[in-house]
This record gives sequence, C-alpha cells and structure tokens, in this order.
Amino acid sequence: MIKEPTVRKAVELAVETETIGVKFYARIAKKFEDRPEIAETFRRLSDDEKIHAARFEKILEDAPENPPHVQSEPERLEYLRAVTRSSIFKGDTFKNLDEKVESMEDALQLAIDFEKSTLHVYLGLKDIVGEHEVIDRVIEEERKHIVRIFTMLERVRA
Repeated sequence: MIKEPTVRKAVELAVETETIGVKFYARIAKKFEDRPEIAETFRRLSDDEKIHAARFEKILEDAPENPPHVQSEPERLEYLRAVTRSSIFKGDTFKNLDEKVESMEDALQLAIDFEKSTLHVYLGLKDIVGEHEVIDRVIEEERKHIVRIFTMLERVRA
C-alpha cells in the first residue's frame, strides 16, 4: 500500500507485485502439471511477470533515492492509494493461496483478479508518472494476460 505516493514508491510496488505474480503463477503451473495446456499458460505468465519485474527494476535504477513528493491532481493520488489498498497488496494474500485452489476455474479466476488489480495499479502509476514507454508496454501486456486467462477460463467452463 502506498500512503504517500512518489514515483519511486509506486515503481517499487510494481516490482513487488510482479514478484508476487511470478511465484503465484509458478505454483499454480506446478499444481496443474497434469493439464499441460493450463500448466504452460501459467508458466508463460510467470515468465512474463519476471520480465515485467526486470523492466520496473530498470526504471528504479534511474529513480532518485529521495524524490520530492509527486505533484499531481489529488484525485489521481487518491486513486492510486485506493487501488493499492486492495486485498492483493496486503501482506501474504497470494503467498499460500494456491493451496486453497481446488479447481482449474478457481485458479483462472484468481489469476484474472490478480491481473485486474495490477492493471489498476499500473494505470494509476501512469496517471502520476505520465507517458512512459515501459509502463505503457507493461499495461498492454497485462491486458493481454487478462484476455489470455479469460479465454482459457471460457474453455474450461465449456
């Protein structure tokens, strides 16, 4: 959760979020090894999240250690604060969640919820940071993740 948004804090949250995704998706892939298509989807998602984390870490290299507070419209800052208060960003929400997943549908729905939550954070980050090629690329990839997972969910439900 970000109480006083700065660019650095927001990007640090992005790195942390992607790291959560890497671990969560890897555990789900392992859990469903007997379903190769599903396992491969989750392995690819895990790999994508690693790439996203590395991109955000690169942004962090250029972010000042003690930046001034972000000067932005109060509504934009409040939006970022609100979306980072989501349960996904509270401690270990996703740490052992894979143990509670009983079905493919559960896993896919959790993945969609995770991707939607992270997408909201990145849109809020973009509102504050402004145009940034890396953030724009990650936002587009997160959108593709939602579509890919939703397509898989529709196949499982059919």
